[in-house]
Amino acid sequence: MKIVVVEDEIAAYNNIERLVRNVKSESLSIVAWLKSIEEAEKWFMLNGEPDLLLLDIQLSDGLVFELFTNLEINCPIVFTTAFDHYAIKAFDYNALSYLLKPISQTQFDDMIKKVFHNSSNYKIDSSLRRLITQLDTYNSKNILRERFLLKKGEKYFVVKTSNIRYIYIDHSVILETLEGERFILGNTLDELVNQLDPLKFFRCNRQVIVNVDAITIVIPYFKNSLLLRLDTKTDCEIVVPKDKVRAFKLWMDR
Repeated sequence: MKIVVVEDEIAAYNNIERLVRNVKSESLSIVAWLKSIEEAEKWFMLNGEPDLLLLDIQLSDGLVFELFTNLEINCPIVFTTAFDHYAIKAFDYNALSYLLKPISQTQFDDMIKKVFHNSSNYKIDSSLRRLITQLDTYNSKNILRERFLLKKGEKYFVVKTSNIRYIYIDHSVILETLEGERFILGNTLDELVNQLDPLKFFRCNRQVIVNVDAITIVIPYFKNSLLLRLDTKTDCEIVVPKDKVRAFKLWMDR
């Protein structure tokens, strides 16, 4: 079985590679590792379909569903996602499958058996349309945070997500409001990026998530990256690396 993996996180890909190696019952091989929608589009235009396509949902340059706008893909597809179980219940009503990160060997082995069993009857078009509709509906109503209840000293404060300037890592995960107040969060950036409105917030790099309303200047920077200036002085330099520049520009230019 030839597998193509679309995944932008190195740790997640390494885990998938390990899972593939450990499958004993079938002969599996990863023929391509693609890290963005753009890279995946180019690969599919030049190559035939694999036997299995593993797709992360959120990539550096957008949601992976964009792949199906310009491409007709009919091979079995399995989504990998960090969304919580309730966010992906919609998948249970479709012919498509999903794996919830972090993926265990048992989950992966069961998925491979399911793909082998159902590949000849696999249908994608109507299932994918239903999936996108259901996931979008769930995201808009249930996943996106509207506020945080945060403790400072002996008091609790309510911070609306619209009032966040940026979130960054400085030993701890720090949230700064538009007024300059700072709070320590108990969440990771991986968790937060799935909870915040993707039209308003962008994960610039491994250390920073920024609110579009706080950005005032975008400066070409070292090695084709971008340097962001916010509406006030920041505690860290906010750089968008080269591999995220295209996604950042699309996000900004709406």
